[in-house]
Amino acid sequence: ANLTVNTGTLLALFLMIGLVVDDALVVGESIAAERERGKAPLAAAIDGVRSVVAPITIAAVTTVLAFVPFHFMTAAGGQVVSVFPPVVLFVLAVSLLESVFILPAHLGHAGRWSLWPLTAVQARTSAWLQWLTDRTVGPAVSWAVRHVAATLAAGVGIVVVSLLLLRFDAVRLVLSTNPPTDFVQAALHMPVGTPLEATRAATEQVAAAVDAVNEELPGEPVKSVAVLAGQPVNYPVVGPLSTHSHIGGVRVHLNEPPLRRTTAREVIRAWRQALGPVPHMERLEFWTDQVRARPNVAYILLHTDETVLQQAAAEMQSFLQGIPGVVEIHDSLAPGKRHLRVELTPAGEAAGLSPRGVAAQLRARFHGVEVQRIQRGREELKVMVRYPPEDRTSLQALADERIRVPVGTEVPLFTVAHLDESREPAVRMRVNGEQAAEVNARADVAVVTASDAREAIERDLVPELLERYPGLRIESGRGVRDNEDSVRTLTLLLPVVLIAMYVLMAGFLRSYWKPLVAAAGFPLSLAGAVLLHWILGWDFDWMSIFGVIAVCGVAVNDSLVLLDRYNTIRRENEMVPAIAAASAATRHRFRAVFLTSLTTILGLSPLLYERGEDLIFIVPFVVSMVGGLVLTGMFTLFILPALVMVIDGARE
Repeated sequence: ANLTVNTGTLLALFLMIGLVVDDALVVGESIAAERERGKAPLAAAIDGVRSVVAPITIAAVTTVLAFVPFHFMTAAGGQVVSVFPPVVLFVLAVSLLESVFILPAHLGHAGRWSLWPLTAVQARTSAWLQWLTDRTVGPAVSWAVRHVAATLAAGVGIVVVSLLLLRFDAVRLVLSTNPPTDFVQAALHMPVGTPLEATRAATEQVAAAVDAVNEELPGEPVKSVAVLAGQPVNYPVVGPLSTHSHIGGVRVHLNEPPLRRTTAREVIRAWRQALGPVPHMERLEFWTDQVRARPNVAYILLHTDETVLQQAAAEMQSFLQGIPGVVEIHDSLAPGKRHLRVELTPAGEAAGLSPRGVAAQLRARFHGVEVQRIQRGREELKVMVRYPPEDRTSLQALADERIRVPVGTEVPLFTVAHLDESREPAVRMRVNGEQAAEVNARADVAVVTASDAREAIERDLVPELLERYPGLRIESGRGVRDNEDSVRTLTLLLPVVLIAMYVLMAGFLRSYWKPLVAAAGFPLSLAGAVLLHWILGWDFDWMSIFGVIAVCGVAVNDSLVLLDRYNTIRRENEMVPAIAAASAATRHRFRAVFLTSLTTILGLSPLLYERGEDLIFIVPFVVSMVGGLVLTGMFTLFILPALVMVIDGARE
């Protein structure tokens, strides 16, 4: 697959933890059950694997199909998730190989599986699980399949409550997160043409605010500060440095925890508050990751009239300034360098001058004329002849200049030409040949989410702008548009994948309805994740969604194995009623479901209290898995049998 070990591949491996554990527990529990029936060790291993190999294989194939759409994502995060499908495929293939062939070989020998004192612990644990099955879970399952309406109402109620928590922002949906980093960076933009000395002074002022941040925040967050004038941080400029004299950057290296007791985002927030107004600064951007992410609030305005674009962009920026938490607001219409256009007077035309000739004389004296090139090592130096600095740094010096006329004499510039000053935009943006302007901003997720900010703009501002300026079109910006393209791609591919998964499960279960029953655990997995996010006070972000996906894989695996066991019971004895078969299948599967949930939750729970910057981004993933596994187990043991009764019980 030509992959490297990186964030994407490690995250994909983490996603498969629950399913890999579940496969091993399903096979091991099945072999143990066969041995408890009195079969010989080797026969128990063979029969135990044979009874569950089909459902866990189908579950693995459906899981791989579920990850196929990620391969076609094109957004900024697409580079991370596009590696999921091959990693999931190889991990599940190795998991099946180990569960179906290697694990039974270990469990099929005639000797004891463990020695004392583990045998005593295992015996007590097994007895306790059997007691739990007979005295607690068994009666609860029997009640659930006899009171189908109440059981399903409880499940639906939990899902509805979780959706309401998302809808009313009790659990905020935040889909723009930054990975942990020890660096905070700022990019400074002055007006084009600003001297390097002025840019350096402004950059030093920005860097000086870091000292106040270091004193204000607890601990010692700042380790070192690097200041660069003439080019932005992390973006080396090719070419003469003077052509980028209006750009500067500050890079802050943060101390590692526990010396630093604040996050990089908190450092940026304090830095922005400590920094006062910087004279003549056009734009200042902060970011925490090594590669600057695109603004999460961005719009492109299109119109044939540049004046309309400027007015509409100004109104949008003014509106954005009124939204708390929206910062770093700017547009693409920043003016460029000042230009002087030469227009001849009647006297200049009579003297035989041309605008090009006058401009050439002025350029030669103020910009200079190349007279020689000197080779010094690998570099080639230009020797320019021009006025000394004190004679070419003001407009007054230019106005006092004298121009040589064709007859050989010199006359004052103002007698032969007028100089009209103008400033064009530094960047002219076009989309499909149409004149455009881009308005960008960044939402501080601690105050407002990007989706809420965009919703406010599209609800309250965009209709007014479209009505006020006929012919104006407003589209999503580049970063937002990439996310929308990814969502559109997923929208197109997801139905195809779901149909393929449905056909596969329907053929295996020999039913049109039971695949829908198996997939009914997805909403409960989401509900468990949302509820635990609400209890622990976490936002619901991309890592939370990945956690839900991981739990859904476990839900499908458990559901298919239970439904396969139910079908086997009904097939072996057609006289067994549906209610009895559902209860028996659930009791048979209880140990594997309980152990999968319990071991995974116990293994991941310590990460719930992790606050170090290196691992804090993974906590929402763990929250989703822990909360999702709890309700997924409840679904498999209680709600799934009730759904089976809706189908087969009603028929009987």
